[in-house]
Amino acid sequence: MTTRRLVAAAVFLLVGADLTRQSRDAPLHVDEPRMLNRGFMVGRLYRDYLRTGSVSSEWLGEAWQARKPPLGNVIVGLGLWLGRAEPPAAPYEYDWLHDYAWNAARGQVPSAEVLRAGRRLVPWLSAAAAAALFLVAAGVGGIVGGLVAVAVFHHNPIVRLYGPRALADMPMMAFSLWSLWYLARRVAPAWDAHRASLFTRCAALGLLVGLATADRLTLGGDPLGVVGLATATKQNGALMACVALVTFGIWGAGSASRLGGDAVARAILAATVVAAVSYGLFVLVNPVLHPSPLGRTLAQIEAWNLKFAGHWKARPEFALRTLAARTRAVARVIAGNAFGTLGYPYVTAFLVVAGAVTLALERRPPPGERSLGTIVLIWSAVTIAVVTAWIPLDWDRYYLPVIAVMAVLVGALGRFVSWP
Repeated sequence: MTTRRLVAAAVFLLVGADLTRQSRDAPLHVDEPRMLNRGFMVGRLYRDYLRTGSVSSEWLGEAWQARKPPLGNVIVGLGLWLGRAEPPAAPYEYDWLHDYAWNAARGQVPSAEVLRAGRRLVPWLSAAAAAALFLVAAGVGGIVGGLVAVAVFHHNPIVRLYGPRALADMPMMAFSLWSLWYLARRVAPAWDAHRASLFTRCAALGLLVGLATADRLTLGGDPLGVVGLATATKQNGALMACVALVTFGIWGAGSASRLGGDAVARAILAATVVAAVSYGLFVLVNPVLHPSPLGRTLAQIEAWNLKFAGHWKARPEFALRTLAARTRAVARVIAGNAFGTLGYPYVTAFLVVAGAVTLALERRPPPGERSLGTIVLIWSAVTIAVVTAWIPLDWDRYYLPVIAVMAVLVGALGRFVSWP
């Protein structure tokens, strides 16, 4: 275990250094100017709210974009503060329908100093995601498997694109993957322990899930909000909540013969604590939600549904309107035909399936113990199912959870390689 922790620390340092190097010269992403706008606003808006107790009109304006959770803004804002970046005279109004040169000619792009400051912390949160991924994959595939998983994940073109940039996607992945690690390594051993211990660890898991949810909220895809409401899909954030709830249900059913009614009580307790703490944190960091948490959360869902409906009309070539279209899109990624790391499409699919089969065939643990391999399989199945049911647009960032699943399943094959 000590060796794994040392290797995880090395993964963190190497990945962080690599992405930091990239962040200095990586071209501007069209969404970064808006993220920088909110990063510059975040400190002042929170200070005003704490001082007055009221939400000003800027909280509801398009520059802040209240439908998006603010933790990503806080991360970027902290980087701007650490880099002593000077805010622009007016918010950047980068028009993604035109190229960089067109926007630069109109003063709508950040300076190199501002961009580097805003990106300062994101590479290290991306590195934290890689370290968590290593620990999970090493648990099912040994140190070799963990390193293979990190290589597959870190060298994926989508991870390379978002890892060094001032965006919320990779920080979200970090909190989500650490939630998975905590579920497997801290909550699972406490399942049969005293309820107070289980309660405490589920509360900590809820905080991690809440951080992921508050970092990036992605909802909808269905103009009527049916998908957003029915699955509570907040890609990765609530996705990890879904993983936890399904896992608790399976553990409860599996221990019913030994624990009787207590198994059901534990499943209900664990699910309630994780849901309450994660949603409570999500509301806490969103002052816009404070007057009416549930009502305004539903309003945010509706705002996202309208936004996606607008994207469907403006970018029909990316629209995924049906379950069949979404299934084909996710299958292309799993097969390696889209956004692949290995460059050999069906080799990728074979390795992913082989890793899943390897975990499915592993020896069942004694009663009272929960296999990490089984938890990884539950996470994989729930992730693929939820993303397939939800994904509204064929946009690269929406596949990040699936890419993490693929990396860990490929890494599971490392168990067949002996560590020197």
